[in-house]
Amino acid sequence: MVRTVAGIGELRRETSQDKAGRIIRDELKRLGWKESDLTKRVKGDPSKLALGERLRHETTLTIREIAERLRMGSWKSLNNKLYLQRKANKCWNKSDKVDFAEKPPDFKKPPVKLQM
Repeated sequence: MVRTVAGIGELRRETSQDKAGRIIRDELKRLGWKESDLTKRVKGDPSKLALGERLRHETTLTIREIAERLRMGSWKSLNNKLYLQRKANKCWNKSDKVDFAEKPPDFKKPPVKLQM
């Protein structure tokens, strides 16, 4: 049996689809939802967004495939929501690390004279 590059790509895609299905089943079970609840929930539901973010990081599914699987509308809308969620989380993480008691750096240093 000879495997081509295209055949290996299809095999990986199937494996990714299987992994995504397992992740979705586990998360739905954890949330106490059924598959039909995905259509009943709003597109921007925080739990659906968290699941979409997890699928994006742990599988090779495209944004379009994730939007279709989770019933989250267009892939462009999902991509924007995931971006905003990551941006908000990044801002919170940065502000958590800031020590406000620490003195800010002194930016008023005298100019450096260049010698020729």
